[in-house]
Amino acid sequence: MALAKDLMQVGIPDQAANRLGYTLGSVTGAGTTTADAALIPQGASLVTASGAASSGIKLQSSTELGAGILINNTGAASIILYPPTGGGFNQGGASYTMVAKSCVLAVRNSTNGWFLLAGAATA
Repeated sequence: MALAKDLMQVGIPDQAANRLGYTLGSVTGAGTTTADAALIPQGASLVTASGAASSGIKLQSSTELGAGILINNTGAASIILYPPTGGGFNQGGASYTMVAKSCVLAVRNSTNGWFLLAGAATA
């Protein structure tokens, strides 16, 4: 699939391109709780993340239902992924530890719920 910006360059309207294509983003973990975690950029669907050990990143509360965000922890330390305030992962989890060099696909499935599909760390 193409990047949303490439779809717009060939004439697809921006709203359609943003729904059909990927948008790149990056985030560096901050804080150690959901309250002070760094927000994943709004609208990003392919996210590169890193940070100090146990630093946090947080999903946006305005993410559309059914939208998926693929997050790759490219750093050398484990970081913590948080749902938006009041949310949970896989019917209840309040956070998820992403080990170094691992990936997670987060899909918003309800007002406060997210499915997580985690990938193993790479060599």
